[in-house]
Amino acid sequence: MLEILLSPKNIQQHGKSSPKKIINDFEYHLEDCLGQGEYSSVFKGQDRRSGQEVAIKVIENSKLNSNFSRQMLSNEIESLKKLNSPYILQYINYIYTPNNQYIITEYCNEGELRFVKNRSDQQLLRIFHQLLQALKELKSKNIIHRDIKPPNIMMHNCIPKLADFGFSVNINSLELQKSSFGTPLYMAPESLINDVYSFQSDIWSVGITMYELIYGNVPFYHGKESELKKILQNYVNNPVLRIPQSIFIPLLKGMLDPNPKTRFTVEQLLSMISTDQNTQIISQSEFNFLSNFAQNLQHFETKVNDICLRWAILKILTTQFKMNPNAQSQINQQLISIQNSTNFYMIRDQKMIELINSKSDAQFVHLLRQILQQKVNCQQYKPIVQDILQCDSILSHLFQ
Repeated sequence: MLEILLSPKNIQQHGKSSPKKIINDFEYHLEDCLGQGEYSSVFKGQDRRSGQEVAIKVIENSKLNSNFSRQMLSNEIESLKKLNSPYILQYINYIYTPNNQYIITEYCNEGELRFVKNRSDQQLLRIFHQLLQALKELKSKNIIHRDIKPPNIMMHNCIPKLADFGFSVNINSLELQKSSFGTPLYMAPESLINDVYSFQSDIWSVGITMYELIYGNVPFYHGKESELKKILQNYVNNPVLRIPQSIFIPLLKGMLDPNPKTRFTVEQLLSMISTDQNTQIISQSEFNFLSNFAQNLQHFETKVNDICLRWAILKILTTQFKMNPNAQSQINQQLISIQNSTNFYMIRDQKMIELINSKSDAQFVHLLRQILQQKVNCQQYKPIVQDILQCDSILSHLFQ
């Protein structure tokens, strides 16, 4: 694998004392090495015509001493040439000389995605959405990446760029029938266990990558590949995955489905994510609510005959979620019906009145959480105590 550790931490900080290397219209200094791999080195360089910063991968021909290494280089070049997306490392040029081969791409000024710290949920959601756009481009060109992981995603001006296409392959290639490529921790069960690859294999890898970015670890881990295979096989046989609470749960569960046939497609995932700056991850598909928050609140809302709580929960659904038009219309109609009812205007409980008149999200959720906690011990609510507590937990996370 032509994996290069492209991180700002790897850039050597020296003066330009070495000779300038010139390859056609591009130049670089040996001091500006960004990283090294088994077959190549990458340097920060410059387009001599425009002054544009570029990354120059230098592959020594003497090290390409196997069909495998030569095929990897060919895969990378061909894939980069075909792909065109702001979320995929941009190909600029390829140069062949008797001693070396050079792949010139755009330069990413922030290094690997894994070195970017302190991301908010909204920032992670944006990165997630952009990586899915990259997968959509791959799918449109019939290309499978087969090695998606944080080190193979570069960041440039806060935008992720999928890179390192040495393991990539055309979906129609016969090579797919018998091959084993990728990094085990990020490989889909069907790929690691049975050497089967498809577009859905990349979906799994993005799911593992996002899980690691969100929680700081991968959901399936073992230092030995043989043991990791057993863990994944157990998951295939018993697909139960406990994910720490976050707004990403419905997306991660859909991506980490052990069955590639029912695993969410890139189109489904993109339809689930709102890019509206005023919303979180919230949407509804034709077949179900696509957020656990929405599911829990709707489940809770249908069992509550307290008119104020029904109003509060519907209010959250309509203001925090980007739904399809039919669902949004139904929620709005229910809200209007409640607000126009006589009982709504006859509410006398002070907490309820404060909730209805709250001026901010923070005040709204603070009051609602207090009310929910009080309701836990009421006989009417005992059958749904866990739902209430779950709602409370999600509210705390969403509005923190």
